[in-house]
Amino acid sequence: MSRGVGGAWEVVREGIGNVVVEHAHYVETKKKLLRALKTKRLVLLVGASGVGKTTLVREVVRELNEGAEDDPLTVRAVCMRAPSAHGTRYGWKDFYRRWGGAVGEPLIDRKVNRMRITSRSSADRSPSSYLQGNADVMRNSVFRATIERGVEVVFVDEAANLVPNEQGRTPCDQLDILRDLSDESSEAGGRLDKGSFSIVLFSTFRIVTGKALELSPELIRRMKKILFPRYDHEAAVGSEDFLAYRDIVNAFLGEIPEELRPVLSEDNLREFLRRSVGCVGLLREWLLDAICACEEEGAERLAWGHFGGEAGLTDGDVRNLIEWVELGESSWEELVNGKKGDPSGNSRTRGAVSKDTRKAPSGGGKRGGGRKGLPGPGRLSTGLQGE
Repeated sequence: MSRGVGGAWEVVREGIGNVVVEHAHYVETKKKLLRALKTKRLVLLVGASGVGKTTLVREVVRELNEGAEDDPLTVRAVCMRAPSAHGTRYGWKDFYRRWGGAVGEPLIDRKVNRMRITSRSSADRSPSSYLQGNADVMRNSVFRATIERGVEVVFVDEAANLVPNEQGRTPCDQLDILRDLSDESSEAGGRLDKGSFSIVLFSTFRIVTGKALELSPELIRRMKKILFPRYDHEAAVGSEDFLAYRDIVNAFLGEIPEELRPVLSEDNLREFLRRSVGCVGLLREWLLDAICACEEEGAERLAWGHFGGEAGLTDGDVRNLIEWVELGESSWEELVNGKKGDPSGNSRTRGAVSKDTRKAPSGGGKRGGGRKGLPGPGRLSTGLQGE
């Protein structure tokens, strides 16, 4: 393989890894999320593993902070990761430490002991010039930092870490604390389009399976629940979900120069849909694996054969993932509608994308981090055979 082609594959990997494909489910979920931020202080965003939740949140955070770029002291939105629990008590100090780091509050658990520094009396026998912060002290620091930096939305990744574990810990206290924090911060001035300061918990279905998320009436009233749906992995050729997924594949392949693109058939497209379980994030990972295999082989063109071997999920992985996802979708139906969903997974709406939402914003995505709108169902990008 020539050096030039090797460099091209590096650009392709960067482009596919960073491009945001504004497909129908992405656009509709983003609308619901932004609408919820105007009125709700606690939002739950749930979807299958690899469906695109992190990509969506990252883009929303970036867009919300664009307006604050001229003021380095203001941050409208931040994202943090909820720590996992060890034992029966949740580690709120670690939680607040991560929150403080996200909003730029330094040394959140090592505050200066002013009494020790300024005291001239020997009565102050404190051994340190710093105060070790307990959970309450750190929480107050988070309050102040959140308000002072003008933060309006905090996104909490891995929110399933807040649900019960095998010791029987319940999430009520955790969610009540988050609700109180958002309430107090909102009263102090946080606003998004005259709405309220919001905390967005986003997670896989693990947060709602079984009796993990038993909400009090107060939390039910305050929480907005949003599903980021996947595409039907069993969709028939020519169906709405199949055509939408074909367009998503085209959008990713648009990052590859035409002379390096694979030629794919209907069967290939059906396999993309099935083995990625209808999740765009899993599709992206599979494409990146295939490109790495192509590059290591020294091939000058990506072919369907590069998508086999160790690339993507195995058939066993796919079967297990489908089972877990359908269980989660059933649990979601129970949470939202108060009744059991169909265990087969058919309780969710197949192809539940209206035709108007399919018309995502047009325009080519920039290589290495741009956005891509999708063509209509009837259009095919270069490199894909028609039906």
